Amino acid sequence: VASSLPCAINDCTYAQNVLFGGDALGRVLAVDVRQRQQQQYQLCLNQAHMLKGGVNAVAVDSQHVYAGMENGVLVCLDRRKLSHVLSASRKSDSPITRIVPTANQGELIVCSSDGSCSLWTAGAEGHSISGELLGPDCEPVSDAAVHDLRGDSRGLLVVTAAHDGAVRSYRM
Repeated sequence: VASSLPCAINDCTYAQNVLFGGDALGRVLAVDVRQRQQQQYQLCLNQAHMLKGGVNAVAVDSQHVYAGMENGVLVCLDRRKLSHVLSASRKSDSPITRIVPTANQGELIVCSSDGSCSLWTAGAEGHSISGELLGPDCEPVSDAAVHDLRGDSRGLLVVTAAHDGAVRSYRM
């Protein structure tokens, strides 16, 4: 028997028995899938936090939940308390389409609908751009994957897929 959430989810991710999702109303949701009732999974809406604008992309690391907004804002939330916004940073007004955490805590690949793809790093004032992979002259980035080769001193390998069907790879 399936349970449903009270809204349509634009993007979601799963970590440590919790499903995190974002919707067009700007809510970031956390659902603990371990809650059982009569031997069936009962999806219980644990937490919800309203943000300004719709959530297009969601990612998590061990301490944070990241929401990529349709207005270009990258929001960092405390994973233990989603109502606590730690920072909100913006590169442009272009909607964020994908967020991919790297192996380093607080470091993210952030892709946008203007075709840009950037490496963001956490700092005292929130996240800032520490590297640029693609400029805004490319097709919108629909997805990205990261392979961290820094332990082998070979850098960070980022592979992106775009609406034009092109798959691009970058080494930082």
